[in-house]
Amino acid sequence: MGKSERLQSEKLRVAVIGCGAIGSLHAQAVVQSQHAQLTAACDVEPERAEIVAASASANAYNDFEELLSSEQLDVVTVATPENLHMAPVVRSIEAGCHVFCEKPMASTFTDAQRMADAAARHNRHLAIDYNRRFGFGYLKAKELCAEGAVGDIRYVVIRVTEPLTGSKNGLEAHSIIKNVLVHHIDLMRFFCGEIRSVHASFSPRGGVDLTHDAAFSFRFEGEALGTLIGGWQEVPRWTRTSEWTEIGGTKGTVVIEDVMKSVKFWSVDPDRIEHFRPNFFEGQTTFYDSLTNHIHCFLERLAEGKTPLVTGRDGLRGLEIVQAAIQSNQAGQVVDV
Repeated sequence: MGKSERLQSEKLRVAVIGCGAIGSLHAQAVVQSQHAQLTAACDVEPERAEIVAASASANAYNDFEELLSSEQLDVVTVATPENLHMAPVVRSIEAGCHVFCEKPMASTFTDAQRMADAAARHNRHLAIDYNRRFGFGYLKAKELCAEGAVGDIRYVVIRVTEPLTGSKNGLEAHSIIKNVLVHHIDLMRFFCGEIRSVHASFSPRGGVDLTHDAAFSFRFEGEALGTLIGGWQEVPRWTRTSEWTEIGGTKGTVVIEDVMKSVKFWSVDPDRIEHFRPNFFEGQTTFYDSLTNHIHCFLERLAEGKTPLVTGRDGLRGLEIVQAAIQSNQAGQVVDV
């Protein structure tokens, strides 16, 4: 039986490469999926791979080449550091696997292009984990937009705060943009369509050559406007990203509070307000439920022979817009994307 036939008749055989905190969440989501089984886990630290593998009676490896040559796999998820994404992604695709990769897609646009090209060349699906799209708040807001409640979208505004603890050593100069705000650039595209141009301004802090705060102005192909502002907040211990989003249209306005907390909708009548909250009994109440939802959606669509909702091309486009924003900040002018 060929792999494509087996995808339709059996559970997908999945391996996780990178077994840190996020990789462990990947593994948990795979185990919970009705469409997949966790076959193997791989990490350069053997103990981490063994812990994740033991949760599903799977096999543990500390070398992804050995994993790919030893296991018959349908899917690989990659949760290594972003500068180590390209090799396991490309090799997994060459081995005939579909791949779910953490964001940012890669540390350089060149590496991301190689990954996307490999997926196209080998006719494999490559998905990038822009998990915000799968959080309660953004799903509900998208539903309201699709129903026409908001009308034609005219603007979107997103504010983001990312906790920063300890030493800044090792952080790339534009880490806040490449590693955090790339999520929100994707959200801009999710709601408003393709970005046509960007004007960006970055600010360091405390004499350190590290972007702490960044502000972006976007213009979309449909003439809508976007504003994104975000930055580091130095705190004694890491918690998680905090964000607020407003989407305004010709018929109403939607506000998403912190991905999962609530959604408020105002029609053109300012006294008419609808308030939506996640159902505690149906999950959807914690931030990382969005990651679980994304992996479940990815696996379900593979099992049904469908294209993932977030593809490698979305990851590539995100990095392309990041590059344009960096160029805009350096030149002090609008850059077409």
